[in-house]
Amino acid sequence: MSGSLRIGLDTRPLERVEADVAIAGVFADERPLRGAAGRADWRLCGLLTRLVLDDRLDASPGAATLVGTSGRLAAPALLVVGLGARARFGAQALEDATRSAVARAVALSSARAALAPFGIDGDELVRHA
Repeated sequence: MSGSLRIGLDTRPLERVEADVAIAGVFADERPLRGAAGRADWRLCGLLTRLVLDDRLDASPGAATLVGTSGRLAAPALLVVGLGARARFGAQALEDATRSAVARAVALSSARAALAPFGIDGDELVRHA
């Protein structure tokens, strides 16, 4: 991985954070979409749900789907990262998904990425820290 990426903590919801790319995770067995992906889906008028229903959004570990946000999110692009089954999501899966997401953001030449915490709602992050 080459290039650089700005890292910081922002308490705003993912859809409001200004960045080159927003990143949200989805579990293969959680429908409707929840957390940041669910909020992004709502702002995108159900685009992510339609991709799921059309089998065009892969939620398996290591998978990723890039979609344009058409100004409906502060970031112009949303990278949706597959997290696999929730029951199998642990520390190693979290590390793997985060590394993959950051590597993809760098590969997209993103100087600034907004990554919603995987596996936990952002408003609960401080409680779990």
